[in-house]
Amino acid sequence: MLKIVFWNANGIKTKINEFRLFVNKYCPDAILLQETHLRPDRKIFLANYNSYYSYRANQHPQHPSGGTAILIRNNIPHNHIIPPNLRYVEACVVAINFKNQDPITLTSIYVPPTSDTSIFTFDIEVLLQISPNQILCGDYNAHHTSWGCNYDCPRGNSIKAFALQAGLEILAPSTPTKFGTNSANTTDFAIVKKFLYPYETHSISELSSNHNPIKLNFFLQYSIPKYPGKLKTNWKKFKDTLKNSEFINPHFVNTFQDLLF
Repeated sequence: MLKIVFWNANGIKTKINEFRLFVNKYCPDAILLQETHLRPDRKIFLANYNSYYSYRANQHPQHPSGGTAILIRNNIPHNHIIPPNLRYVEACVVAINFKNQDPITLTSIYVPPTSDTSIFTFDIEVLLQISPNQILCGDYNAHHTSWGCNYDCPRGNSIKAFALQAGLEILAPSTPTKFGTNSANTTDFAIVKKFLYPYETHSISELSSNHNPIKLNFFLQYSIPKYPGKLKTNWKKFKDTLKNSEFINPHFVNTFQDLLF
C-alpha cells in the first residue's frame, strides 16, 4: 500500500507540533503540503523523512505566502525533480523509484485563486509530461458538482473539461475538504494519469486550517521497505564466540609503549 496525505496548511510554521503528532498517528509514506508560507531559509524537520520545497517567487520577506512541499520517508527510493517554469500554479515534484516498476511521480500542487481560470491548465499539462505515472495532489481552488461541490465555477469547468480531454481521473473524498464561515466544499483532490490502482480517499477532520488533510491510499502489488526494529545484543553468544575463537599471534598491551608496534 502507498499511503499519501496532502494538506493545505495555510501556514505550517505555527502548526508544526500538531503536524508531527498527526504524522506519528497516520504514518504516511508521503506528505504533500500546500500554502506552507515558508521562506527558503525555513525547513520542516521530521524524523525519517526527507523534505523538498518550492517557494513563491517575489514574496514579501516578512510575510511569506504560497509555497508547496513534499515530505517522503527516507527508506523509499526516490529523487527530487525540478519542474519546468510554471506561470500559473505552484508545484513540488518527487519521483518514487521502485525496482522493476515505472517511476511514480508525486506532485504537490497549489492553484492560487488569482490564477487565470482557463489557461492555468497549461501548467498542469506541463507537469503531466514529466512521467507516465502521475499523482497530482493539492488545492486547485476549483468548484464542481462532479467532485462534491455545491456549484460549478469557471476554474472547475476548466479542470473538468481538461480531465475529460486528456483521459485523467479526478479522485476526491466524499466529504468536504475546505470550510468557510457558512460553507463547506471540496477544492482539495488528486488528479491521476495512467495510475489505475484501487484506492480509498478520506477527508480527515484534524489539524488547524480551513482545509482538512486528505488521506489517499493506493493498494499496490509491491511493498515499501520497513525500518528495522530495535537491535538487541546477544552478549552470551558474543562471549561464546570469543571463547571459541583462535587468536594467532595475539598482541598483549600492558603499557603505552606496547601500542607502538
